[in-house]
Amino acid sequence: MLLAREIAENAPLAVQSTRATMRMGILDSVRAHLAHELSEQTRLRQTEDHREGLRAVTERRPGQFTGR
Repeated sequence: MLLAREIAENAPLAVQSTRATMRMGILDSVRAHLAHELSEQTRLRQTEDHREGLRAVTERRPGQFTGR
């Protein structure tokens, strides 16, 4: 439960992205995973949640994520 709570406190889009990457399966090539991760990181850097996360870190406070 502690781990589930810790995961739930994170930005929802990042958690969804990580789950999608994990679902790809370990038999897929590392290259495919890296390409997917690069694509996701590029997309997520454009979100409001990313900007909020950066602000929260610099202001030393918990993030207020909206899933956008």
